[in-house]
Amino acid sequence: MSRGCFSVEKSLRSGGLEGKLLLRVEEAAQLVGISRSHAFNLLNRGEWPTVCMGESRRVPRAWLEAWVQEQVVRWQQAGGRTGG
Repeated sequence: MSRGCFSVEKSLRSGGLEGKLLLRVEEAAQLVGISRSHAFNLLNRGEWPTVCMGESRRVPRAWLEAWVQEQVVRWQQAGGRTGG
């Protein structure tokens, strides 16, 4: 494991995200490594699965991890090229 990955994992543990099943959008953004506004864009476009709890929206961690894996598979199927 690279040093950078370890520090990210350590910061997530110290930030209280380890073991959480439902994440606030800000937490999900932090976990994936994107901005809060980009996370809300993904959520509003329906690209991120969410659970509504009253007026709160939460991103199930397991669904987020599956979404990330899906993005990796798409990238691999595209020949490992970046879009754009």
